[in-house]
Amino acid sequence: MGNFYVNFSVKSTDQAAVIAALDQARRTAFVSPVIDNYVVVFDRDADEQALEPILTVGALLSQSTGAPVFAVLNHDDDVLLYWLFEHGALTDEYNSDPAYGGDDEFVDQATPTSADLERVCYVLDVPEAIAAVRNILYDTDYLFVLEQHQALVVLLGLPLCSVGFGFNYIDSDRADLGGWFSSSDLVRIG
Repeated sequence: MGNFYVNFSVKSTDQAAVIAALDQARRTAFVSPVIDNYVVVFDRDADEQALEPILTVGALLSQSTGAPVFAVLNHDDDVLLYWLFEHGALTDEYNSDPAYGGDDEFVDQATPTSADLERVCYVLDVPEAIAAVRNILYDTDYLFVLEQHQALVVLLGLPLCSVGFGFNYIDSDRADLGGWFSSSDLVRIG
């Protein structure tokens, strides 16, 4: 069994604004401390891998903070999806395997996408990474998309704690947070 997780990297150093937005929207989530100029959000409903909560939380966070939000979904280490939100709007998305079969909501509603890598890299302030990001997203040599996600996170300058973690994993009693943070570093909303 592979990894299943969803999380949101908010390009902001204002953890309080992220917490306030989630609290006002009555979300249940964990919020990381500021790590490398990002705050990572692990939302309970989004972690169920349904498309509507992912789009809702991404738009909410980008609108309320005025910061770009990079949301990612790993489905069983077989499919990697991402969404980029700016000012409350979805501005880019990517699906590593739009032909993936199954009854999962994100698969049924996902459309084949070709990422706007220039936009993603410029919005996240790493324009020099465009070619390398293209290689990562369209490289078929990854055995698991967890590895692909980690390579993408490194190039985009996102916090490494966004790889492998979602709400359900953090909320479980057996969660090993890999030294990125302890459960006491996280703020729980809802």
